[in-house]
Amino acid sequence: MLLQRRPRLVRFGAFEFDLASGDLWKAGRRIRLQNQPRQVLRMLVERHGELVTREELHRELWPDDTFVDFDNGLNVAIRKIRDAVGDLAPSPRFIETERARGYRFIGPVIEPPSQPDVTSAGSEAGSERAMSESPSVCGTEPNQAKAPVNADDGERDVPSLERRPTHHQILVAAVALLVLASSGLWLWHARDRRSPSLRDRDSPVSLAILPLTSGSDHTEELLSAGIADAIITRLSNVSQFRVRPTTAVAQYRGREIDVQEVGRSLQSEYVLMGTIRTTADRVRVSVQLVAAPTGAPVWGNQFDVERGSLLQVEDAIADEIATALRVQISDAERERLDRRYTRSGAAYERYLMGRARLRSVAEEDARQAIAEFEAARDLDPGFAPAYAGLATAAAQLRVRFASSREAEIWDARARQEAGRALQLDPDLAEAHVALAAVHRFQEYDWSTVIRESRRAIELNPSLDLPHLYLAVAYFHIGLLDEADSALEAARHLNPEIRAEPLEIAGAAHLFAGRTAEAVRSLSQANSLTDSRITRYMLAWALYYDGERQRAEAMLETMMSDEGPVPGNARATLAALLASRGATVEARALAERVTSERDLIHHGAYGLGTAYAQLGDPATAVRWLSQAAATGFACYPWYQRDPLLDPIRTDLGFAAFMGELRRSWEDTRAKYIGAT
Repeated sequence: MLLQRRPRLVRFGAFEFDLASGDLWKAGRRIRLQNQPRQVLRMLVERHGELVTREELHRELWPDDTFVDFDNGLNVAIRKIRDAVGDLAPSPRFIETERARGYRFIGPVIEPPSQPDVTSAGSEAGSERAMSESPSVCGTEPNQAKAPVNADDGERDVPSLERRPTHHQILVAAVALLVLASSGLWLWHARDRRSPSLRDRDSPVSLAILPLTSGSDHTEELLSAGIADAIITRLSNVSQFRVRPTTAVAQYRGREIDVQEVGRSLQSEYVLMGTIRTTADRVRVSVQLVAAPTGAPVWGNQFDVERGSLLQVEDAIADEIATALRVQISDAERERLDRRYTRSGAAYERYLMGRARLRSVAEEDARQAIAEFEAARDLDPGFAPAYAGLATAAAQLRVRFASSREAEIWDARARQEAGRALQLDPDLAEAHVALAAVHRFQEYDWSTVIRESRRAIELNPSLDLPHLYLAVAYFHIGLLDEADSALEAARHLNPEIRAEPLEIAGAAHLFAGRTAEAVRSLSQANSLTDSRITRYMLAWALYYDGERQRAEAMLETMMSDEGPVPGNARATLAALLASRGATVEARALAERVTSERDLIHHGAYGLGTAYAQLGDPATAVRWLSQAAATGFACYPWYQRDPLLDPIRTDLGFAAFMGELRRSWEDTRAKYIGAT
């Protein structure tokens, strides 16, 4: 046996590069490079993070006695390197150009701890590569290489070349070689079985990326969620992936992970999990990709980098996942995947922490997210995702927490920040989602909600939120089958049971006349949240399902509250009171609601039904017309609601319904024809 030192292998992204030989590898396959590009790549990688000037490259690789066109030769070498690693000059992941000065290798470079390999004199060094690719145990960091053998001890352990091997030693060596060869062949076939090329399958690969496990440090906790969120966003640009959205995986933060249970719950074939540890100036991220049905590891790696290199770590993880699963990426998808919005590591870290805070529905976290995004924007004023984050946080504050006085301020802020994000990048999906949210909750401008949600889905098909926004828009304008389809799409992307999709499903069931299903969905949503919207919708559904007393009791709990939702509840309660003959109380309550300043379309509809039950068709039609004009034009529901039965023979109501039907048919032609 001979003691040999392994090649000087380093890793960047999905690639391995031998600094000694200049060999470049990806997924066990050697990528051919001519000598000059190999030498240029070696110099850049050895000095990663530093500017290597054109003069230095000329001096080292094109000596004075070489009669070639240096500028053309260097340009060709850089182009060949970029072609080999899939890099793009306008948005580089690996090689950055400083015009007229030189080049800088900006990707994270991971150098495994050096260790000697004990190999048979007749064996190949390729077994080292198999060991370096071996993934770690689930939920732990990849195993560290053992310390090199002490030189003195090593010499004592190595047999003398003059000593003749015994028959027993020859037999043991032969068996060992046979086992190694069989293991290698088995691993080759196992890799083919667990990661088939997408040429052999029609459906995309389903993948869940869990928040990283962190220590008790609060910054680590935020980064653990933010990094996972960023990788989800990045891989969602690849059509051959179906990545579970952040809203689906957030529930696993801080929990002990059973990979097979996660795979079943999220309907995912593969699960990425890992850990993060930070110091003042460095971050260590360890990740592992696991096949969910079996729990078998597919790939794992560890990245120990400066704090400012998190973006490069995410690039490398995304690349290596795609390589491990043999996912084919188109040129257009590669361009989106590789796009970088900032070169500032500090700005990017603050952005990640803002994204992590947005996962919460607490007011304090929303305000802290604003502060993080503002810090990211200040560090890099051209950082488009920071503005999209500001728009989303402002919309959340406006909808969930703002007083009447603050609502206008946050609404204007959300519009301003979303507009700035789209100005910087019209193809930023998150900015389109934020704009859809603004129009959903403020103006109830359903055409804009539909347009922006559809655009967000085009840009990032793995987002579930735009599908939910589409469902809300569709049931408000009476496209009930389309609302069901949008909800199904959202459930497919995010199977987790959550209050918001249950609430939206309950409303869609109600307006489609499926009252029992509406009660089930809204009851389940009500058990998960204390939202007044959910309580109001549940009370409405209970009445139509024959539980009048429960409905009235639930609406009465909101009588003393302020805001548009309690106004809706009071208007609906007036209708229920009138329907059982309590006309005096009903009329007094209806008159109180008509004077409320922040009444919205559901409140107007409630007043329409109240006055229909009170036998005042003219006033009923006036309020119903206002409801339809301000966002609730669901013709099928107006057609079936029994609370409107007392005025169906009224000529004014008939004329209103005729106009509403024509508008609904135009809407159907517009959106169903374009779907």
